Amino acid sequence: MKRQSDITRRALLAAARSIVAHQGAINFTLEAVAQAAEDSEYFTAMSMAFLSDMSLVHIWRTGVAEALKVDACENTDPSDALIVRLAADGIWASGLYNTYTFESARRKQILDKLVAMTRS
Repeated sequence: MKRQSDITRRALLAAARSIVAHQGAINFTLEAVAQAAEDSEYFTAMSMAFLSDMSLVHIWRTGVAEALKVDACENTDPSDALIVRLAADGIWASGLYNTYTFESARRKQILDKLVAMTRS
């Protein structure tokens, strides 16, 4: 029988591969992987996978670096885009560690506002 951590890791990697293959590396975010995996336990699994396998961190850093390059080209002030990315990372970490609790509607409202900030 496979260990739950192996199953979780495979599910996360499959979700990540699918996002990169179908949506491009620029859309490879923890939020996208979480939505693709559709289960909050995968947040924890992804975090633990990063800690135990530095090659995953390298993949993540590469995706972030590509996203920041796009931000620099698309925004007159890339700092605004970075602020939004950092806020989104904070929301992800909040979900991971359960530091702030949001109802689904409130969480969606916050995320929608962050997305809107990237378009202004």
